Amino acid sequence: MPWTGLLQFPDDPRNGRAAELLDRLAPEIAALNGGPLHLRLESFIVEDAFNFEISSTLKAIGFRYFPQSGRQLLEDIVADLERQYPSRPYLVIV
Repeated sequence: MPWTGLLQFPDDPRNGRAAELLDRLAPEIAALNGGPLHLRLESFIVEDAFNFEISSTLKAIGFRYFPQSGRQLLEDIVADLERQYPSRPYLVIV
C-alpha cells in the first residue's frame, strides 16, 4: 500500500525512505496480531493518549525514528504509553 506522504511531499527524499520502512514493518506488525505484545498495546486503547501516541510515532518513522522491526515499533509505543500512565497496572499475558 503506497504511503500518502509521497503524494503530499514528492520532492522530500525522506518520504521514500519512510514509505519503504513502513512497507517493511507492516507485515511484521500484522504477524504480531493477537500476540502478547499486541494485547499489551491494545489494553491502552481506552487511554486519551493512545491515538496521539500511535499517530506521532508513525509520523516519525523514517524522519527521526527508525525501528529495526515491527516488534521494536510496538515495544517502543507500549513503553511510551506505560511511561505516560505509570499508575496503570502492568498487563501480564500468560
